Amino acid sequence: SRLGPEMEGFQEFSISGNGYIPEGQWTPKPEASSNSSSLALEEIVKICCFCNDASLDFASNDQGEISIQRQIGESTELALLVLAEKILRRVFHDEQGYKAHFGNQDRIRKMATLEFSRKRKSMSVLVEEKQSSTGNTQVLTTSLLVKGAPETVLPRCKYIRDLSFAEGRRLLTDNERRLILSSDWNGLRRLVLAVRDQVGGPVIRSQLSDEDYVVSLESDLTFVGLVGIYDPPRPEVK
Repeated sequence: SRLGPEMEGFQEFSISGNGYIPEGQWTPKPEASSNSSSLALEEIVKICCFCNDASLDFASNDQGEISIQRQIGESTELALLVLAEKILRRVFHDEQGYKAHFGNQDRIRKMATLEFSRKRKSMSVLVEEKQSSTGNTQVLTTSLLVKGAPETVLPRCKYIRDLSFAEGRRLLTDNERRLILSSDWNGLRRLVLAVRDQVGGPVIRSQLSDEDYVVSLESDLTFVGLVGIYDPPRPEVK
C-alpha cells in the first residue's frame, strides 16, 4: 500500500506486505511523523474502515503470531482494512483492531451507504460521529466518507486536508490536482480518499438511488489521501 503522491507538501509512506496479515515494513518510518500527520493517518483509517462493506478479524497466539480469524468481502476492500490495521498497530500502537478503536460503532455510526456505480466510480457512506466539545459535552456531526477512482473523485474535491488552517482544510489548487492525477505509481491501483465535512440539511433517503442526487452529495469534497494497492500476479501467471 502507498499513501500520498510524492510532491512538495505531501507526506508519502510505502508499506510492504502480502495477503491480509497486518505486517510490513514502512518507508520512511512513521515514528518521525508529526502530530498532524498522525491525525491525517487516523482519518485515512476511518475512511478505509467505514467506507467499506468488508469485515476482517484477527487472532494472535502466545508467540504474537497473527492469523486471520474471519474474512468477508471483496479483495480491494479487504486490502483497505489491512492498511487500516497496519496504521493502527504501527502509528497508534493499537492492536485491538479498527472496530474497537472507533468504539464498536458507539463513536461512529453508519447512517446510509451510497453504493459504487460505474458512472461515479465511487462509493460513500454517511456517518454520524460523536465529538467532544467544550465543557466535556459531546456534539453529533454528520459527514460523508468517500473512496473512488482519481479521475472521477478528484474533480469533485474542492478542498484539501491541511490541519495548519483553522478549518482544517484549504482550497485544492489546479496544480495540486494535476500533480495528483499525473503522479507515477508504477502500476499500483489507486483510490482517492475524501470526505465531505458536516453535511448540512436532510439527506433524502428515497433519492439515494438517483445518480444525480448522489453526485450532488459527493461534491465540495475535501481530499484526504491517495492509496495505491499492488495486485500481485496470480500463481498461474509466469
